[in-house]
Amino acid sequence: MRLEFHVAVNNEKNGDTKISFLEWLDEQSDRDDPIGDLSKDVKRDKRSSNVPNDKDSWIEHLKLAGACLDVIEALEEAWDEYES
Repeated sequence: MRLEFHVAVNNEKNGDTKISFLEWLDEQSDRDDPIGDLSKDVKRDKRSSNVPNDKDSWIEHLKLAGACLDVIEALEEAWDEYES
């Protein structure tokens, strides 16, 4: 089952609207790397849709879920790609 996330957020840098991190991450599920693995894990996490759209909230969410350091590092790499 493919989850669809249709959440737009305001990009404060230039006023443009862009997709949320959750939606961006959903689109990465076909990747064969740690970000693809993270995407698949987040799809299975029913609580992920409640995480605010900021990096610190995502890191905290993963830590509370018991994520290992490799998962946190994948999140940080994913967030950097999302922001670029």
